[in-house]
Amino acid sequence: MNDDKPLDPAATTIASIENRKRPGQVVEIRYAAEEGAFVTAGIEAHFAEKEIMIPSRLVLEDFELMGTILSALLEKLSEAQDAEGVFSYASHFEAMGRFYLLKEGERYVHLSLADEAGAEGTAPHGDFSA
Repeated sequence: MNDDKPLDPAATTIASIENRKRPGQVVEIRYAAEEGAFVTAGIEAHFAEKEIMIPSRLVLEDFELMGTILSALLEKLSEAQDAEGVFSYASHFEAMGRFYLLKEGERYVHLSLADEAGAEGTAPHGDFSA
């Protein structure tokens, strides 16, 4: 997945997540066909953090789980913002018995399954469970 160019503005929005505490804060999930991935749009604008890129295969396998993971990440971003604290993405976490990695790229934080990223057989422990 290419990390050096911005998202095509024509990318199709497939869902959105709204902050319960601040209804004006909406993060969209968009399909970026040229990347074969889904990306968030709104994290940078609302939280001054990198957007998240998720391989389309993970979203298609379990759309609801990916939504839950994104919601949990957005909750952490919102909590840090409310507390005027510093936020950093956890490098790894567990959700529904599977382990995931978040790897920072130039423009995006890339979400992947830990076993697909060469960490097969390991069980990293992260900051939250979705």
